[in-house]
Amino acid sequence: MSYSEARPSATRGIVFKGLAAAASLQAIVLQWRQRHRSRTELARMSDRDRRDLGYSSCDVDTETAKPFWLP
Repeated sequence: MSYSEARPSATRGIVFKGLAAAASLQAIVLQWRQRHRSRTELARMSDRDRRDLGYSSCDVDTETAKPFWLP
C-alpha cells in the first residue's frame, strides 16, 4: 500500500474524531444552557410555588448561587 492510499482513511479518522468532539461539546453546552434556564426559573418563582415543589428558601439560594457548569 502506498502512502497516498493510506492517507485518506487516516484523514477520515481524524475528521470523525473531530465530529465526535464537536458533538460532545455541543451536548455539554446544551446541558449548561438548561441548567442556567432552570436555575433562573427557580429564582423567579414565588415562595408559594417553591414550597409546592418542596424547596426551602435556603435550598433555592444554594441552587441559584451555583455556576452553570456545576450540577
